[in-house]
Amino acid sequence: MQNPSSLVSTLAQFRDRRFVAIFLLGFCSGFPWVLHGSVLTLWLQSSGLSRSAIGYIGAVSTVYAINWLWAPFVDRLHLPWFYNKLGRRRSWIVLCQLGIVVCLVVLGNLNPAEHLPAITLMALGIALCSATLDIAVDAYRINIFRMEEMAAKMPLAAACATTGWWAGYGFIGGAIALALGGETIGLAWPDVYHTLIIVYGILILLVTVVAEPDEEADRVMGLELGADDYLTKPFSSRELLARIRALIRRAHAQSRVPDAIGRARAYRFGQWELNVGLRRLRSPQGEAIGLTN
Repeated sequence: MQNPSSLVSTLAQFRDRRFVAIFLLGFCSGFPWVLHGSVLTLWLQSSGLSRSAIGYIGAVSTVYAINWLWAPFVDRLHLPWFYNKLGRRRSWIVLCQLGIVVCLVVLGNLNPAEHLPAITLMALGIALCSATLDIAVDAYRINIFRMEEMAAKMPLAAACATTGWWAGYGFIGGAIALALGGETIGLAWPDVYHTLIIVYGILILLVTVVAEPDEEADRVMGLELGADDYLTKPFSSRELLARIRALIRRAHAQSRVPDAIGRARAYRFGQWELNVGLRRLRSPQGEAIGLTN
């Protein structure tokens, strides 16, 4: 059974306004799935398209599984003008949302019976922008917290992001979109897409007012890339090993305590303490256990 004081302290973490921003960005990640998923499917069904044709268009969601291919570019490239105004993370988020808005404008002026290839292309454009947006949102969620805050706040941040995603996809964003085109309001599906442009305008405005993460977090890890390394270094084995070593150094720095002779070779694992220099393991009760080969 969880300690009541621990539960209260955990709930008190949600007073941090950064969790509101994370929820908002989670909403932005989930909402595009409505646009190229459920709403588009209902529109194509009402236009008389076969299930096989609709299934082929639904394959555009595959891009979410391969967005890691361009994640290093999103992580490091600075967008002209956008970066100076919004910073690294929000600039990519806003750019992707603007790309989705362009696709919505085009979709709202197409007819599935006559422009099915163009509709497929716009659905792919929404999925690509959404998959790229997911990269920036995940990076924002990680970089928004300082290193000493991560242990306490990252699990809560993941919960807020997941709740926001389902709010965008389902019980808020999805419900609004389906109500507009269903029996509740009964708009034509092209008009639904035009109306959702207003929703995206509101989301873009909200993203511009949330705080931008401190870029110093990347420099702490020692992972800054030069401009000539965007294509090769993120994928090289040397860079991968450098990232792993940097993460290990960060983990050690968080668990490091001084040992009896003043050297930082002791590490804490819960209530246990491992002293590498003295080859000794200390139990929670204070008992020292010698280590041998």
